[in-house]
Amino acid sequence: LGRYAFVRSEHLPLSLNTSVIRFKKIDGVSTLHYIAGYVDTHLQWELEMRASGSAQRNFGPMHLRQIKMLVPSIEVLERHSELLDSLFRQRQSNLKENDKLGEIRNSLLPRLLSGEVMADSIV
Repeated sequence: LGRYAFVRSEHLPLSLNTSVIRFKKIDGVSTLHYIAGYVDTHLQWELEMRASGSAQRNFGPMHLRQIKMLVPSIEVLERHSELLDSLFRQRQSNLKENDKLGEIRNSLLPRLLSGEVMADSIV
């Protein structure tokens, strides 16, 4: 309950089940940066407060409809996005680099362990 992720283009196509709530910006009304901030802060609190069930907590469409979301004017949201855009782009770049480094590690590790490649030959 309460985990979230940003889906990047390299993750597509993607299948979602009914337990997933998808948020996307609405042009002229909201921005990705505002939604990200909301999900990261206030929505987490809403999930904890509204989830029901004793054996397994659940948050469904009924709960989602009960949430009120304050949406500032589009001018304020666009200024907010301008301030955060470079940080988001850097984060995206870092995530892509992490993915590439993970792929390199996953391809090298078995070869290192088997002795096929020596560590001193990599450097």
